[in-house]
Amino acid sequence: YRAMIEEGERRSPLHFAPGVESYGALMHAAARAASPADAELVLRAMRAAGVEASVQVFTSYMAALVAGYGNSNSGSGTNGNGANGSKRPSSSASAPPSSSTASEAASAVLAQMRAEGLSPTAVTFGVCLQAAEQSGDVGAALRFYSDALRSGVAPTDECHSKLLRVAGRPPSTPSKALSRASSERTLNEVVGVVRRLVAGSHRGGGGGGTGRAPAATADPSVRDATLNSLARALASAGQLPRASRTL
Repeated sequence: YRAMIEEGERRSPLHFAPGVESYGALMHAAARAASPADAELVLRAMRAAGVEASVQVFTSYMAALVAGYGNSNSGSGTNGNGANGSKRPSSSASAPPSSSTASEAASAVLAQMRAEGLSPTAVTFGVCLQAAEQSGDVGAALRFYSDALRSGVAPTDECHSKLLRVAGRPPSTPSKALSRASSERTLNEVVGVVRRLVAGSHRGGGGGGTGRAPAATADPSVRDATLNSLARALASAGQLPRASRTL
């Protein structure tokens, strides 16, 4: 990036000026490095250069912020167990100032994308669900999931796997038996909500009376792709009876 700028100053600024693809590559590198601070620098450089961010740039930006929460107070990176992912990164990470969890940071970036006229993709919602998984927030996971369906985006296998992991995580309790039972109930409820959401999207109905997730408006192709993906995720998680019932 520095070489591109220097060469542009020496020869032809118009020819060597970095575009959205160049900034997108930098933002992707920041996400891979789990560096929110670098992601903020890239976004500011884009703004200063008058380059409009793409969906891919925003998605990588979100991924970098979410990864920063996973790295908070830990050198082991994103561990997905919620112990570190629920904590805000250090001030040098420059996460959205009102965000105290990874889920809130993802929500803020999602709103920023839409304010700039961009539509999130399945990859974007996958990052949102990663944030919910790190935060251990089942409610946020369901909100992101139903948002994807309302937007006409079919959640992928990866999205469903993240949703199932956050739903199936045992709560902190002295009794292991109680933990397993509670986890099983939560997982059953989430799978039921997903199926009712998809069915409701076809009928234009509600969210199954749960009060947790609004009705979706996905078309039949999104419905079918979503249910197939859910079945594959359930099978991968060893939940074969549920996978069979879903099919």
